[in-house]
Amino acid sequence: MTLRATDNGTPVMSSTRGVTVYVVAPPDVVLSKNGSQVTLSFGAENGQQYQVEYNDLLRTTNWQSLGAPVTAVGSSVTINDNVGALPQRFYRIRLVD
Repeated sequence: MTLRATDNGTPVMSSTRGVTVYVVAPPDVVLSKNGSQVTLSFGAENGQQYQVEYNDLLRTTNWQSLGAPVTAVGSSVTINDNVGALPQRFYRIRLVD
């Protein structure tokens, strides 16, 4: 992909830069609950780091880390969370650079 930025100054200046974009499918996630224990398992790439985050209200702010980032060993990652008596919790998985 090529990106070009141009201004409207005098003289007009511009710059072009090539970038590579990788698009991957989101991981398949399996979520199970046993009492107050929630288990999330998802497909992962060996050696990549993932951060699971949660929010008790579905909104774009106030996401909190569920523990430290986890490095995948193999093709999946499993994370446990104790939700106590909460009626709901939302999760997201972030790939750590």
